[in-house]
Amino acid sequence: MLHKRTPLPEGEFPPPSIAPPAAHPRLLFTAADIPAIRTNIQAAQNRPAAEAYAAFLQQKTDGMLPQSSFNFDAEMLGHIEALAFDYAIYGNAENGRQAVAAICSYLSDVKFKGMFDSSRAMGHVVFACSEVYDWCYPLLSEEDRQYMVHACEEIIRSAQADDRRGMEIGYPPSGQSAITGHAGEAQMMRDLLSFGIAVYDEYPDIYNYTAGRFFTQFIEPRNFWYRSHSHHQGCAYGPYRFLWDLWSAYIFKAMTGDRIYIPEMERVAYEWIYTSRPDGQLMRNGDDFVELTTPRGQTYIQHPMFLMAAGYFGNAHFKYEGMDQSEQLTSFIYKNTTWTPVQALIMNDPHLEGEPWDNLPCSVYLPSPKGAIVARTGWSDQADSPPVIAVMNIGEYWASNHHHLDAGSFQLYYKGILASESGAYNSYYTEHDKNYNKRTVAHNTLLIHDPGETTLLQGYDPLVNEGGQRLPNDGWEPADFAEWMGKDYKTGSVLEHAVASDSVRPGYAYIKGDITQAYSGKVREVLRSMLFMPLDDPDHPAVMIVLDKVTAADRLYKKSYLLHTQQEPEIKGNRVVAVNDRYGNNGRLVHETLLPSDYEMVKIGGPGHEFEAGGVNFSIDAERLRERMFEGGWGRVEISPAEPRQTDYFLHVMTVSDADTTAPDLCSTLMEGEGFTGVVVSDRIAILAKDAGKRKTDLIFTPPDNRNYSVLVTGLKEGTWRIEPAGEEVEAITGGHAVSFSVQTEGTVTLHYANGTQQ
Repeated sequence: MLHKRTPLPEGEFPPPSIAPPAAHPRLLFTAADIPAIRTNIQAAQNRPAAEAYAAFLQQKTDGMLPQSSFNFDAEMLGHIEALAFDYAIYGNAENGRQAVAAICSYLSDVKFKGMFDSSRAMGHVVFACSEVYDWCYPLLSEEDRQYMVHACEEIIRSAQADDRRGMEIGYPPSGQSAITGHAGEAQMMRDLLSFGIAVYDEYPDIYNYTAGRFFTQFIEPRNFWYRSHSHHQGCAYGPYRFLWDLWSAYIFKAMTGDRIYIPEMERVAYEWIYTSRPDGQLMRNGDDFVELTTPRGQTYIQHPMFLMAAGYFGNAHFKYEGMDQSEQLTSFIYKNTTWTPVQALIMNDPHLEGEPWDNLPCSVYLPSPKGAIVARTGWSDQADSPPVIAVMNIGEYWASNHHHLDAGSFQLYYKGILASESGAYNSYYTEHDKNYNKRTVAHNTLLIHDPGETTLLQGYDPLVNEGGQRLPNDGWEPADFAEWMGKDYKTGSVLEHAVASDSVRPGYAYIKGDITQAYSGKVREVLRSMLFMPLDDPDHPAVMIVLDKVTAADRLYKKSYLLHTQQEPEIKGNRVVAVNDRYGNNGRLVHETLLPSDYEMVKIGGPGHEFEAGGVNFSIDAERLRERMFEGGWGRVEISPAEPRQTDYFLHVMTVSDADTTAPDLCSTLMEGEGFTGVVVSDRIAILAKDAGKRKTDLIFTPPDNRNYSVLVTGLKEGTWRIEPAGEEVEAITGGHAVSFSVQTEGTVTLHYANGTQQ
């Protein structure tokens, strides 16, 4: 039966810059790749995939599905894929014909009615059909080709009588944001691109429209964010969506050899290495569906992303993590993300061995447009020497969707999360999600409360006034890169950053940013400086310091510094003491307030108050979630000035220890001088510039006693500085405006600017 179709429109997007070659196969591999694939199938590392692939070949499938309103079968698609692959690689025509017949039956029978997120399953069917179409091309009749295209287009637009939802991206695939959202997942990045490539000979309009939009709208915003060596969608959706970016990259590289993204793309996956914890979880960031679905004691599983990144980039660190998560390449996935035996045989380089992370620097700067630092004291996962991990985020742009309003936030981990995030992604835009989880109040940053402030989600849905950061563009996802850059999604700027070499003492990681733009007109200036320093003290392995300057538009607007904890903390004078000793954890945080001197501390948490914002508790079924990895937390401590002022400075010092420690706590001491504030803690002196104005050309301070101190000074001009009485010269780190040195004296210490470029 011949099927008439209307071609997709021309001229909506420029013609794609890359066209499929004439020969088949061209999806995921070409004829030139087949000898290497045959060799790789025989490699020892690929034995589990080869055995699973061979097991599929021993089974027959007709592709018929049970007659029901929802009968999508992902593993059957993996079976059909294996049959088609066998024909493409070894020329087994019997298996090729079986694959063609089976996918046609599958297309005829499959139904998605009532399926949650059915677009993903629909796209998966289209992708599997594309593999069969391309790999078994010589076996297809004209009727086969017409039917397969007709059936796929029916699924995409869902003209099936029992389900008219169709794929969310639409057909033509012009819907949804090109930056965030479901269009940036498999729909565009794997499924429809694969479909267009497979059928290009007969139906070039499908590829021309799909790839035309892809090259016009999808590449630029991804290259923009890849410069940050991170992903804006967080610890759950970030790896998930980066996987689909990798699919698009792999598809074009395999087809033509072109690398369509900038080289910095490789650095993105390192974010999830640096934020990995000894318990197998990740430091929280953005909406996290994993913590709500994974039982305690298990780990975050992202091996398709790591293994694909390892193969695409030839990266041994990614291979190490992918091998570990996949139980040495024995774990296969057939649903949604897919890591099938066939895909493993195509994409895994069996000659690439994994390389442990312990040769990586312990701290990493994630540049603009992210603007953050992840700092660690080491890579050991051993119980006797686990790392302290700090995340210090300025946040230069907001990307919407699963990205939170968390500019200026921090987290601190030691034997359990101590300064934590809060809330739960219990589904998109629930009352809890939109009023608490995604809002500033759920993060360790700053609130400035204007009682008259109104926030409307997408222009009509009023949100609670919790005193936090504004909602750029009313929360709408930017449609394309021009809208992202042209509207009010900018939230901050990194002013200084410095990460010391691991071989330099003191080791430190420092970042300072201006996050005024993250707030509405209720503020005049908001600056945050964050400093992490490892200590040579096994009882207190690290210290973190946070300095804030907040100038409100009205002196009566209440300013609050937030600290979230997992268990109820204890307030002792200017200290907040919090432990995390549940679920096998053994961490303790001592948090000291040095500024303002007239502080007020309020605990907001516990039953009925855990998720309180604007006086309303946006409750969830937290007790049920305790069985999962859920880290919604006990609540928070808010620290505010006792008296209203236009400008306030906040200075806080955090040290960590074991929850069951018997060692005395460290005490910190405030130092203040002209234009700076400082902290003395253990054998460290940290001097931080209070403002963001002209950089200092000289500085004088006095250590509290005649002890050998490691000193860090920030806010300096770049160039050479002479230290007296130490008699040494040090260079201010480029971009960080910081110097470190050791000094021991009973008198004053003077820093003189010797020479350098005027800043």
